[in-house]
Amino acid sequence: MGFMKKIVILTLILLLGFSCAKKPEDKYPENYKRDYFNLRLFDKEVLLRTSNVSKKDQTKRQVIFDEGEEKLKKIFKGFELKSREKNEKIKVQFEITPQYIIAYREIEEDKKLYFEERLLLSRKNNKLRVPLFYLPIKGFGIFERTKNNLNEKTNIYSFKDMGKQNSTHVKLGTKEEERIEIKVEGLTAVDKKSIIDLETDLDLTKRYIYVPSTLGAPRDIAQTSPFFQGQEKIVQLGLSENGIEVYNIDPKKEFFKPVFKKRPSLDETPVMTIPGRYVHISCKKSRQNYCLPTYGPGQDSSKEWKSKRFFIPNLKGLRIHEKNLLDLQHLKSDGCWSQGNNTQYISHTLKKGVINIELEKNIKINNLSSACLNSYWTTRMRHFSFNVRHFYSLVALDKFIPKNKALRYKPVLYPAFDRKFFGFFDTTVEKLNPEGEFKRRSKTSFLSRWNPNRKKNRIYYFLTNSYIEEEKEIVAKRERTGNETIPSLKDITVEAVDSLNEGLKIAEAPFLIHLCKPKIKLKNNKTTTYFEDRDCQEKAEGKIESRGALSGDIRYNTIALIRPSLGNGLLGYGPNVVHPETGEVLHAHVNMYEGNLKRQTRSLWTQISSNEN
Repeated sequence: MGFMKKIVILTLILLLGFSCAKKPEDKYPENYKRDYFNLRLFDKEVLLRTSNVSKKDQTKRQVIFDEGEEKLKKIFKGFELKSREKNEKIKVQFEITPQYIIAYREIEEDKKLYFEERLLLSRKNNKLRVPLFYLPIKGFGIFERTKNNLNEKTNIYSFKDMGKQNSTHVKLGTKEEERIEIKVEGLTAVDKKSIIDLETDLDLTKRYIYVPSTLGAPRDIAQTSPFFQGQEKIVQLGLSENGIEVYNIDPKKEFFKPVFKKRPSLDETPVMTIPGRYVHISCKKSRQNYCLPTYGPGQDSSKEWKSKRFFIPNLKGLRIHEKNLLDLQHLKSDGCWSQGNNTQYISHTLKKGVINIELEKNIKINNLSSACLNSYWTTRMRHFSFNVRHFYSLVALDKFIPKNKALRYKPVLYPAFDRKFFGFFDTTVEKLNPEGEFKRRSKTSFLSRWNPNRKKNRIYYFLTNSYIEEEKEIVAKRERTGNETIPSLKDITVEAVDSLNEGLKIAEAPFLIHLCKPKIKLKNNKTTTYFEDRDCQEKAEGKIESRGALSGDIRYNTIALIRPSLGNGLLGYGPNVVHPETGEVLHAHVNMYEGNLKRQTRSLWTQISSNEN
């Protein structure tokens, strides 16, 4: 009995000893914490926050890991992205493919995107997203205990490779140098400069005012009508397989209805076509049809043009279908000239609500009759072929409408009886009657005038950069002659506008003219035009670039100094753009012909002197 008691006590001691013994620690492969991730971690969203501006790239910012699984923090180490502001919140979601884990940024519907972001934008589960980077997958698998020689499971875990479907973990390359940034290939430098996003850059729902003009020509060919403006028209935009189409709007329609991607009625006559090609930007696919970190156009040939989001215009191939007042003036339609094939692209602006295109077209003689040869023989055939600058401006009509309803324009009727007593210009609107009788059209005349209800009671006019060139020459002349009283044409223009404003004050006009005088500076080895006047700089923002104000751009008013002496003999020219339905003046520009003024000074002085004497 005593012996049994000893056995029981010894057994209990042994059992209790073993039960209190420390369990051996589980052992995982080297770099387990760094390279191995549970797949469930990537089901959850991560929240980043932008921080300081990058030292490597001023357009990018560093990011701070704000919310999410702590283990995922390491994959964002050293990551930087483009952002305009500090503390911007970035929602990140993940997608797992057989080769990569892709980090996507969630994009809000109205967010302003960078060019690269727009190219990469896609939609999934009704959410917009942009890929940030790809992480290479080194293997899928599970962790299981290894067995010893006795086929017993040990405390050592090993990673067993398995297919994605049966895996619980993934091995990743998480070092900064292993993170793969997105590349966009297949677009030339010209493509990147001109490509437009049809969803954000082109508004097909609006009506536009369209105005063609010429910006320059050889100085001694008067027939080219340099710096002339054509007739304004109200037009609409549409898309066709050929490109962006511009149509006149059927005047019989009571309500405007966009054409979008359909063919309009024959009553909506063509104005111009901007040819080009539609492209779909997407990722290159692996053999298993999964995305790779290289994106580009033409990856999905099954998409028809209507389904493609981007358009690359061929601006040199711009086709003009209409005949405008400018065409009647240009080269005087004497039958001696035709357009050559060598059209050169100069510049363009193509964004929501605005299309501006500047081209240099070749003109050549096409009629060797004696009449044509005699007309242009004075240049000894030097100008039997020459170039002319053309500018085409289309701006959405609502760009001219003030946001403040109290400042919006109210048309004023101007009947024929009033026109006998007052010298205002008028705008006549013709409409067919309900029966469509051409001989019984209704005619309504409106006063052509500026909107008297203006913010700060000002009309802004921008001087062109040619005034800067002329002023430099005058300053040099003053220094050379020691005569500080020599005025520049800029001084004279300012004096003339001040005098005009005095008259407007006396007449109790509701506004004054505000001159915007440009200055230029070098920034990053590039010339920049700016305005010291804060109001002018605000008006010029996003409209006036390094070349300064252009008289063909109807988004703002200009006073242009034309420096060469031109064959047309004009001293000044001041057209405007009027809303064809209300008479409101939307844009105006003044041309001052410096060369012509100087050339005719002697004869004008002689004439004035003879009249005085």
